[in-house]
Amino acid sequence: IVACSVVDGCQQIGAFDRAAEWTAALSAWCDEQPELAQFSAECLVHRAEVLLRRGRWHDSLVEAGAAARSAEMSGLLVPAAAAAYRQGEALRLLGRTDKAEDAYRRAQRGGYDPAAGLARLQLDQRRVSAASATVRRALAVEDDPVRRAELLPVAVEAMLAADEPVDAATAASELGEIAVRWPTAGLRAVALQVRGAVALAAGDPATAATSVRDAWQLWTAQQATYEAALARLLLARACAALGDDEAAAAEESAGQAALALLRTSEAEQPQTAASPSGVRPMGLSAREVQVLRLISTGLTNRAIAERLVLSERTVDRHVSNILGKLGAATRTAATAFAFEHGLT
Repeated sequence: IVACSVVDGCQQIGAFDRAAEWTAALSAWCDEQPELAQFSAECLVHRAEVLLRRGRWHDSLVEAGAAARSAEMSGLLVPAAAAAYRQGEALRLLGRTDKAEDAYRRAQRGGYDPAAGLARLQLDQRRVSAASATVRRALAVEDDPVRRAELLPVAVEAMLAADEPVDAATAASELGEIAVRWPTAGLRAVALQVRGAVALAAGDPATAATSVRDAWQLWTAQQATYEAALARLLLARACAALGDDEAAAAEESAGQAALALLRTSEAEQPQTAASPSGVRPMGLSAREVQVLRLISTGLTNRAIAERLVLSERTVDRHVSNILGKLGAATRTAATAFAFEHGLT
């Protein structure tokens, strides 16, 4: 319970590096306590959120789906709703808008307010009035400053899209105050980015460029690839407004290239954690199939742990179990098995 609360707190205040560390530790503990369905489901939700932040959208969707199934089978409504929201976030970023909206609605039916993600989806669909109404309603009933911090960035985006610069500036100012109170890298980055967006809309591209460049550096340090790419696109607009067309072109190119790389790598991800027939051979668990896939790409145990937000010790155990179940003496033999059974 304490570990789950720590991860929740870290995610909410933007301490994403700490959240990843605690999630890996919690994952190792949950793997050793499979009978504790509630904690296993919550652990998968946390892992889905960390993976999403790192740009691993498909992996996040897989983890959130596993969390939803685990919670639903055990009748755990709160973790199931949180998992549905994480599914919605991953689906939105993957461009599967209809399924994303369905996931957000499932979260809402389960008691989890999907306002932040739903408003972003509505903005993607150019439904500006709907996005503004969604986020204004959520802010009207939310008093917790940490939870408001999740809503305020999309509120600023919706207000600027609706040509409401005064309200956007007020929301950005509130977010800045929250970031001063809890000065984590994540909150500072998002506060700087919305400050830059508001400054650019107000005709102050110099302030915008300074704020957004600082935000980009913070996002990059946190391995938040998607957010860093969006920051570069905003920085390109600020450079253009300052008359520096070459810098603007360079930032635009870098941002678009990062987004293209993300979308390409995610489009190439396998759609399930099993073989094409849906069968997991040799009694491998879904997690073991996932690890075997990564073994077949040549990744080390440490790299696999980093990618799946697991502890290295947990990955070591999975690899040992895989080799034992396959009767394989080496990783090379396990890789050959993966190719032969369509698991790559």
